[in-house]
Amino acid sequence: MRPQALNRKQQPHESVAAYSKDMFNIMERLQMKDDAANINQYLQGLKPEIRDRMLLMKPTSLRDAELNALLLEKSLETSPET
Repeated sequence: MRPQALNRKQQPHESVAAYSKDMFNIMERLQMKDDAANINQYLQGLKPEIRDRMLLMKPTSLRDAELNALLLEKSLETSPET
């Protein structure tokens, strides 16, 4: 079991970049090699407003997941509240 990675959540004021860096370090330290599981773990830890949109995109790699999450974060920061 990988409790540290399983419990890691992006904090309210934490950037996607900071969350990604920490998650990737945890995955490397724990030698997590299953790409599908890693993508799922990464997505589940994102803030809900980013995670919900990311799940619809179905990224096929961690790099795609990170890049799309970064873009979503940027668009949410610049879009007016509805």
